[in-house]
Amino acid sequence: SKSGGWGFESLQACTYRREVYMFAKLIKFLKEVKIEVSKVSYPSRKELWTSTGVVIVFSAILSLFIYIFDLLFSRALISVLR
Repeated sequence: SKSGGWGFESLQACTYRREVYMFAKLIKFLKEVKIEVSKVSYPSRKELWTSTGVVIVFSAILSLFIYIFDLLFSRALISVLR
C-alpha cells in the first residue's frame, strides 16, 4: 500500500507508548511533589493567629479608607453635577 506503515496498527503502538510515557511522567511528578511537600515548614498556631489578626486589621483599615474616599468623591461629584 502507499501508506507505508502509516496504517491503523502502527498508530496503536505509538498511542500505547505515549500512554506509558505519560503514566511514567505522572509517577515522577507525584514523587517530586511528595519530596517538595516534605520540605514545607508550617507556621505554629500562635504565628497563624497573629498573621490572621494582621490581615483582619489591615482589611478593616483599608475598607474604612476606601469608604471615606468614596463618600468624599461621590459628594464632590454630586455637587459638580448640580
